[in-house]
Amino acid sequence: MERVDSASAALGTLAYDARYTQMPPGRNRTIRYAARVQAHRMPEAVDNIGARLRIDMAIDGTSYTYVFDGASTARHNHTQSVSMIGDSASRAFMFISGGVPRNVLSATLVSGAPMAGIVDVAIASDYMGHVTAAGERCVRVRFRYRDDEATTSNTRIYDIGLRDFLPRREIEEYVFDGRRCRNELLVRNLQVNPPLADTLFAVRPMPQYRVEYYSAETPAPLLAVGSAAPDWQLVSGDGATHALHEYRGRIVLMDFWYSTCGPCLKAMPQVEQTHRRFQESGVVVLGINASEPGNDPAGFQRRRGITYPTMLHGDSVAADYHVAGYPVFYIIGRDGTVLYAESGYRDDLAEHLADLLNGIRHDSK
Repeated sequence: MERVDSASAALGTLAYDARYTQMPPGRNRTIRYAARVQAHRMPEAVDNIGARLRIDMAIDGTSYTYVFDGASTARHNHTQSVSMIGDSASRAFMFISGGVPRNVLSATLVSGAPMAGIVDVAIASDYMGHVTAAGERCVRVRFRYRDDEATTSNTRIYDIGLRDFLPRREIEEYVFDGRRCRNELLVRNLQVNPPLADTLFAVRPMPQYRVEYYSAETPAPLLAVGSAAPDWQLVSGDGATHALHEYRGRIVLMDFWYSTCGPCLKAMPQVEQTHRRFQESGVVVLGINASEPGNDPAGFQRRRGITYPTMLHGDSVAADYHVAGYPVFYIIGRDGTVLYAESGYRDDLAEHLADLLNGIRHDSK
């Protein structure tokens, strides 16, 4: 692994085409993302990001460009012609908490994360022979380690190019609740130290795009009541595909959450109570999981007796709905407009939501 770390340390700039596939638990459909990643290493990492970055990719049918210039960030939504510009305090919002773009980044390539750290925490390692990955002859090494209480085993596999000792494929395999899961990042067309213009990493609005500004100290306000709710299409924990427009004619309550958010967990039973109370009354309750650090948010909910469906990988939706803190609740009317938006937990949440929904149902009859 020392040769891998040496080769990684010699990188100044790099570019590659990423293909990420994920087979999470409880889902009958594989998730796939493709992206073009360009990076210019920095002397010191900033918020765990070791390079200026440009990522061009499509998420759920929407085309995005993410840019990090070492101090601030931009996310350009090319489908909706919107540029979101973040100040230096909002780096994590765009790249670290935004789980989808993070998935196409190889930490060894982009940030120079040492492979020695992986070796140190492994409970076992194996040499698995030679393979071909992304057209490169590689040596395959496997590291096994134990993750959390719910994960019975966890394995990471690296295909290291014999020509340059840089990774071409990174695989994570784990068994969760008796189900086998697999995440794979394939690095194709890797360019080592190519000339990259500074303009690639410039944080500025796209011409003729609507501009929104985001600051961790002064986050963008939640969508205004009466505005059109952005459409989305996501996959739930049971593998079903959902789209907001499919619920036209019904009232939709959306709960944005993640599994290590204390207020989210306090709110969850009250949202479940609301779901059980109104599910026969034309009200749809949907969880939108975003910024998720765990492996199985749907299973996390299920083990707590939560029955309303949760949409996975909702980071781009959270951004479109200006979610900065969690939890966030939106009520969308039968015509697709925002009727209510609120951030944070309250002790009387179930009663508060019931009053709102009863009022909306009465007014829209």
